[in-house]
Amino acid sequence: MNIRFQAVLLSALISACVARAAPVPLTSSSAAVAPFWGLLQSPEGYTIDTRKTRWQVSEVPEGAERADAAFRIEKSDGLLTVRLDDMKKARTPKSYMDSWMALYLRLGFEILGTRPFEHNGDTAYVVDLLQKDRSRQARQAIFFRNNQAVIISCNDVKETFSASLAECNKVIQSFRWTKPNIQAPRF
Repeated sequence: MNIRFQAVLLSALISACVARAAPVPLTSSSAAVAPFWGLLQSPEGYTIDTRKTRWQVSEVPEGAERADAAFRIEKSDGLLTVRLDDMKKARTPKSYMDSWMALYLRLGFEILGTRPFEHNGDTAYVVDLLQKDRSRQARQAIFFRNNQAVIISCNDVKETFSASLAECNKVIQSFRWTKPNIQAPRF
């Protein structure tokens, strides 16, 4: 082979490799981590998985600054947010839930239902809400551990909420604590 052909071939091979490379190896734009897009592993000790759903990572919307992560469904008004809340005032999950239910009512939400459920050996709660102008519907799942609550909130316009809800429930079911449950001694 002549030198010119070898140089062109080598250049094409290098270009093909570089075209798939991330600016910084093993970052979110890297092909090496592509299978994990949608897997949220929080340093606070929990994971959720949106990989087998239509939820895609999105910027946290204005007004939801306390959210750790946000996801949207393409061509939809659906929004899924995840946030961690320290339970400083509430001493039990029930008292935490009671305070939020009172706040929802004061804000004019209609509480369609609330119930505890078992998830991976822990008690969690699900809350279904309707916005006061009845334009948006929401579901929240609240998971408790070590004086912390992780809240997964899904909302969408009422007309398309049922389609978003099916996808939301998949994410709720994927929730896992990654840190052990440490019970503080009571004095």
